[in-house]
Amino acid sequence: MLGLTQSELAARSGITPRTITKAESGRPIPRQSAQAIAVALDVTFVEVVMRAVGTA
Repeated sequence: MLGLTQSELAARSGITPRTITKAESGRPIPRQSAQAIAVALDVTFVEVVMRAVGTA
């Protein structure tokens, strides 16, 4: 979305790079982690979920 590396997004969101990797590969992550990603990217939680399921 913003051209961030996994490490940069992890640092911005306060979650681990491993969780970012899981999210990018479509594996389930905790809702709290998805919400943290949304805040870090300045998008809604729904946008994060829609991209994760491939509908955005």
